Amino acid sequence: MKLSKIATTFAMGSIALGVFGAAPAQATPSQTEKTGDIAISPMWWNPEWDYRDTINGQMAMLSQINAQREAAGLPALKYSNSLNSVSSECLNLRAASGLEYSCYNFNSPSMLKGWKSASQSTSFGVSAYDAVDNKLMKRTSERAKILDPKYTHVGFALRPVDPLDKSNVQIVITYAAYPGGTTSAEDEELPPTMFPM
Repeated sequence: MKLSKIATTFAMGSIALGVFGAAPAQATPSQTEKTGDIAISPMWWNPEWDYRDTINGQMAMLSQINAQREAAGLPALKYSNSLNSVSSECLNLRAASGLEYSCYNFNSPSMLKGWKSASQSTSFGVSAYDAVDNKLMKRTSERAKILDPKYTHVGFALRPVDPLDKSNVQIVITYAAYPGGTTSAEDEELPPTMFPM
C-alpha cells in the first residue's frame, strides 16, 4: 500500500496533512522501544501530534492486544486498514455529536463486506502505549472483546485531547470476525516502519 493512501486513512482522524512536511527530530536507537516484533518510535520526540504518532499508537495497541491474546492461548488479530477507517469515522462522530460511547457504525461503506460479528471499544484520557494493558483489560466488557476468540481483525483510531499532551488520547478500536477469504492482503498491510525517523 502506498504511503499516500495510508496517510489519507490516518488523516480521517482529523490529523492535518500539513504536518507531513514538518522535519522530524531524529530518533536514536536508545529512544526506541520494541513491543513484540514491532519497533515503535517514541511518541515524545515531537511536541505536537502528527500522523507518525497515530501509526506508533496503533502499533502499540495492536502489540498489547495480541500479547494479551497470546497469553490466553488465542490467535493474534490481524491489522485492518478498513477497520481503521471505521474507527476514525466513529471518532469523528463522537467529536461532532458529543457521543460518549461506541458508535457501532458497522454499516459504514468503509467496513469490508462479509463480517460475521463486530464490536467497538472506546476510551479517553489514556496513552496509546498503555491503554490496553492499564485500562481496557481492567474493564470486564472491554477485556471480553479483546479476548473474544471469534474476532479475527482489528482497527484503531486515536487523537489527542490536547495536541501537546500525548498521554491524554481518545481511542476507538473496532473488532470484527471475518471468515477466511473475505479480506485482502492490501487491507491487512501494516503501515511503513516509522523508525528510525
